[in-house]
Amino acid sequence: MMGMPDIENMPMLHLLSVAARATERVWDEVLHPIGLSSAGATALKMLAVTGPGTQSALAEASGLRAQSLGETLVKLEALGCIKQLRQGRVKIVSLSDRGAQMLERIDEAERQVLARLGVDDRFRTELRGLVCTALI
Repeated sequence: MMGMPDIENMPMLHLLSVAARATERVWDEVLHPIGLSSAGATALKMLAVTGPGTQSALAEASGLRAQSLGETLVKLEALGCIKQLRQGRVKIVSLSDRGAQMLERIDEAERQVLARLGVDDRFRTELRGLVCTALI
């Protein structure tokens, strides 16, 4: 059994990385019963915001790597959550009716994750600010 890492002395970069991986594990545990991963939930939520578009546009908007997103989209299509329609050389990805219904379940899963992690709106605002500053 692995012990608790020394988070008091951990460099900030590594601390953020550990926090991201640990949070993703919690997300995946909560989403597993509804057949989704954190990447799948992210893709569906971003499709709801951006509307139909190409895989590359969705990857850019969601911050997911294109290859990982491609694998996620195959799974989402198999679950009936998205549709991919070829238009010329590209595929346009859109939410299906089932995908739109899953959004409510994803929102509930997010509430569970945030409560489990003790995350409030102030923390989310600070985290968004950190991400925006780092991306400039």
